[in-house]
Amino acid sequence: MQALASDAEAAWAAALTYGDLPRDIRETWLDALDADVPTLGVPPVAIYAPLLGVEGDEELRLRIVRAMGPLEGDCPWRAWLGETSAAAPDDRSACTIVLVRSLYLHFVELLICRVGSGDELHSVTHEPLSDGRSFTDGAEIDGAPYGGGTLRHVPLDDAVEVLAHAIVAHRRQGHPVPDVMTKFVDLFTFRG
Repeated sequence: MQALASDAEAAWAAALTYGDLPRDIRETWLDALDADVPTLGVPPVAIYAPLLGVEGDEELRLRIVRAMGPLEGDCPWRAWLGETSAAAPDDRSACTIVLVRSLYLHFVELLICRVGSGDELHSVTHEPLSDGRSFTDGAEIDGAPYGGGTLRHVPLDDAVEVLAHAIVAHRRQGHPVPDVMTKFVDLFTFRG
């Protein structure tokens, strides 16, 4: 089980297996983790974070969040914003918002949102467990260069404001908000 704390592929495979199980079996899995994790000598977030990415049941999600304990640092989210080089589906220019949440060691959670020139959402991609070491100057995420290119690091509040406007514009056009966004409602709470 300790390999789950250091091997992203093993952690993601376990999470996918967990996500495919019936609810009662997922509860049993969490019961077993509650007993085993304190004996492993690794931070609980290393074991529970991948499960959080696949758990859709709100009661079980809350249980996992409690079991993870506090994350390192005051604000585990970092944000990037920029123009994409890839055309949006309707050939209008698009903005890309990349939110990166530090989980444990080099593991991160990604939320990548493409916004059209009319401020509506074009796509939302959620990667619950990714290798944060891939974030270097010149790397590409969703068609936008990271770091030294057109995608630039911005304060989290600035990126969340752009995303909030995109969600409102998306809803005004009669489109439903992508389900994955419900997992990130905490980003939109007042932090002033």
